[in-house]
Amino acid sequence: MNIKTFYRKHIQPKPDYYAYDTMVNRVRGKDLGPAVVGAAAGAVVGGAFGYQKGLDALAEDVVSVETVSDSIKSPVLTGADYDPAHWRDVLRYDENGDSYYEKEWVPASWSPIISNRNTGAYEVKNKFSHSHWLGPVSGTILGMGVGSAVGALTSVVFRIAAEPHRDIFYEPKVPQTESDKKMARAGDHAPLVGGLIGAGVGGYFGAMAGRAADAKNQVLEQTVMEPIFEYRTIGHIPRERQTGSIPDSFFDRRHRVYYNQSVKDRFGEDPFRNGGRPIRRSVFTGEFRPVGRTTNSHLLGPVGGALIGAGLGAVTGVATGVAAGIFMKQYAGEDYPKGIF
Repeated sequence: MNIKTFYRKHIQPKPDYYAYDTMVNRVRGKDLGPAVVGAAAGAVVGGAFGYQKGLDALAEDVVSVETVSDSIKSPVLTGADYDPAHWRDVLRYDENGDSYYEKEWVPASWSPIISNRNTGAYEVKNKFSHSHWLGPVSGTILGMGVGSAVGALTSVVFRIAAEPHRDIFYEPKVPQTESDKKMARAGDHAPLVGGLIGAGVGGYFGAMAGRAADAKNQVLEQTVMEPIFEYRTIGHIPRERQTGSIPDSFFDRRHRVYYNQSVKDRFGEDPFRNGGRPIRRSVFTGEFRPVGRTTNSHLLGPVGGALIGAGLGAVTGVATGVAAGIFMKQYAGEDYPKGIF
């Protein structure tokens, strides 16, 4: 706690009216008001624009079915990576929350080098193809993100309001009339009100988007020959006690040993099988099994749309409520509480 904060919290006399420790005042106190106002305005405008663009794209979306062949890959142990024993700096925190670095000894260890390689087999299946990738949800999220970034940057650059310098004994101004006090106090609750309204509005429009997507939905039912994987040992890596038996010429500059022919000539086709650490992974067995699959062309439905919309609306509503609370307090005459909280 600095001197200014200590003075205002413990020495400076409290007036009949003083600024509460609320979300709105914390934003103002950290000089984030312009950025939040701009971000909220940008999110609302950008989100609405993106939502409408997403609805238009959904209406124009043409869905077709195409056959694809996915290459089946399986892990192959290609070598081992040796990490020599060493000291490292570890970030610690003391009982006061202050950070410091402490030396920690790290013993030598080996780790596998694994490559996922094509097996030459393929999984053939049908899938939906869309002429438009944008939808109401993605459009809203994209619009909110771009709009909030542009709005925040614009507000910070041009600054909505500039605050005068205040010395340590500065007494913040407060609302003088009862109506101004009520407005300022209402500004403290604006984020909650905004969040509730935003959740309701977002839920409504999300449900509408979900109904539109559900009306466009197509169902694809098929039987796919699915590859069978099994957990198996794919090879071995050395243990620390075996490190001395490996010639230096087998190591590269990064302390790695690749299982080339020279290594296999010395340690066998499965290097370090005798005494080494087994490495187990899920591998393709070469066999397939028929599996029925049902795919929807559009996953969004009324319930899911309402939930997603309510969440996005609540976030936007809280930010908009903070912005509204800032304007309400400025209009009511509650001074900028910088350094109070």
